Amino acid sequence: MKLFVFDIDGTLINDDEPTPELIAAVNERLAKGDAIAIASGRPYTGIKPYLDYFQDGQKFSLGANGTIIQKEDGTVLKSYAMPGSHFDAFYARHKKEVEDGDHIYCYTENALGAYSKNPSVDWELECNFMEYRDLNNYPLAKNDNILKIMISASEEAIDNFPLLKEDKEYQILRSNPHYLEFVRKDADKASGTEFIRQYLKINKKDVYCFGDQGNDVGMIAAYQGVAMGNATEECKKAAKFVTKPVWENGVAYALKHFVNN
Repeated sequence: MKLFVFDIDGTLINDDEPTPELIAAVNERLAKGDAIAIASGRPYTGIKPYLDYFQDGQKFSLGANGTIIQKEDGTVLKSYAMPGSHFDAFYARHKKEVEDGDHIYCYTENALGAYSKNPSVDWELECNFMEYRDLNNYPLAKNDNILKIMISASEEAIDNFPLLKEDKEYQILRSNPHYLEFVRKDADKASGTEFIRQYLKINKKDVYCFGDQGNDVGMIAAYQGVAMGNATEECKKAAKFVTKPVWENGVAYALKHFVNN
């Protein structure tokens, strides 16, 4: 058995949905008895529709950048959640950035939590089918868990976002030129992939990871890494194989030309 782990945006899809060629190539692996996982900054509700494009088989979700690992049916296998108090402390530390127009919000285990709505929040809620938690009316309690803290801002603001001493207790991921994400030090797509690898008892050499952005580098470097042709230079340097861009069916190309059958 092999395990194939795919990022979504810029890897599985260029626009809204995977191409028929890509779907056929992934289904061929599932038909052979291999497993697939989708690893994304999105939550389970945003990943499940993409799992549904593919035929029945062993399929997993690595949501919120690997901080929650779930079976296709939503059963939680592992969570790397943080106490809700982390978000309010982080928000207070970066009040100036909020006043300057940066958007700071969080993922709980079942909703998006924020103190105000904005275009970034609206987009997340719509494309990921998430519930909204207004933290003014429903503040995070001590026993509430969060999966990640999100910063959405201009590329320049993200480049210059001040990382304070207290922020360095997190693993910091650049999932997009406009996004910065803070998760537990022991949580990312690589650790989520390793959990599934051990869960399924698969050899490390039989794990193939596909991605294009900074939050994919860890899993690309740790396994049989495939960087998309449209990937960042950091991804390409970490990869064992650089495939065609997403708009040229790079995943399908790599499955045909790189995977050791």
